[in-house]
Amino acid sequence: MDYQLDVYFYQEWKDERLKHNGSGPLLIRDKAVFKKLWHPDIYFANARQASFQEITEDNFLVWIYPNGRIWYDCRISLVAICMMDLWKYPLDSQTCELRILSYAYPENHLRLRWSKRIDPPIDRNMGIKMPDMELVRITTGECNGSYVTGTWSCQTAVFYVERAMLHHIIQTYVPTSLIVIISWFNFWLDIDAAPARVTLSITTLLTIATQANAVKLALPEVSYMKAIDSWMGMCMAFVFAVMVEYTIAHFAKNQEYLFQLAGQASQTPLVVDTDGFNTLLVATKKDVAEVVVDDDDVDTPVEIEQYLTSEQLLNRHWRKNGVRCAIQRRTAHKQWGRGQKEQLARDEIVGEFAQFSKCAANGRRHFEKKW
Repeated sequence: MDYQLDVYFYQEWKDERLKHNGSGPLLIRDKAVFKKLWHPDIYFANARQASFQEITEDNFLVWIYPNGRIWYDCRISLVAICMMDLWKYPLDSQTCELRILSYAYPENHLRLRWSKRIDPPIDRNMGIKMPDMELVRITTGECNGSYVTGTWSCQTAVFYVERAMLHHIIQTYVPTSLIVIISWFNFWLDIDAAPARVTLSITTLLTIATQANAVKLALPEVSYMKAIDSWMGMCMAFVFAVMVEYTIAHFAKNQEYLFQLAGQASQTPLVVDTDGFNTLLVATKKDVAEVVVDDDDVDTPVEIEQYLTSEQLLNRHWRKNGVRCAIQRRTAHKQWGRGQKEQLARDEIVGEFAQFSKCAANGRRHFEKKW
């Protein structure tokens, strides 16, 4: 990552050739004159961009004192590279350095050091603050390095910064926490209110995903998990767990209701009146009664299937002489209570047996004998 600096850069050196008899220092404001003087070829090793401030005039000056001491002052804007470790983000603190060294002169020709005239050698403008970071302290040191061409003098400035948490608490932690709490409202909604519960869960899940994506866009892509990624992942896991809980609870309730209907049906005999004869039929959840009627060498299979669900009866099929008598599916009205659905199931079976009794009229005697 990068960080920006706007610095007043001071350099001081002594050149015996520039001694003069003046009563005070000489001021030089012409760059052409300054370039004719010898001056250190300083550059910033880890700077991505650097430029002199030139508005409204060139921001530089040179003082030449009578004893040959030269004071060079300029204003520079820098964009430097900082290798940040973001695995604790946004609870992290970073260390960024600025490396200063000569480009052409090795250490035996030019040695750099921080000035002792100013303490500390690096100071900051207290009126300027970063919105999301806080500069804790600045330290200086040496970073001399050996290369193929020799040993080069190097000085470094180290900036210690800490991330301000209030911004991330307001923008990230509080909203995502509230979203997770809102998803928990599902637990107080009626279990049969499927549209409301599913909509609430999906909406909160998508909101957290959008929030996580917005956080990632503000950071560089890294190959490791950050602290904010763990937080977002846990929030999404809590919301997803709410959806899983509702799915399991709804499935369990439906299964329990099916077992209750099956138990009531197995304990309640249904009396079917088919043209004057009574047949006792005990219907359970998985009972299948099959009656074969023989009349005039005609086999008439009569198959009765009953499978009760919470809202509908499965189709029942009657066949006689190759002709299918099909009963269409009937569904109880959604606003009826559970007891009315059960009564509807019984009434449907009784009515449909009476309506289609003619399908088994030729086999009445065998039918009555079977039952």
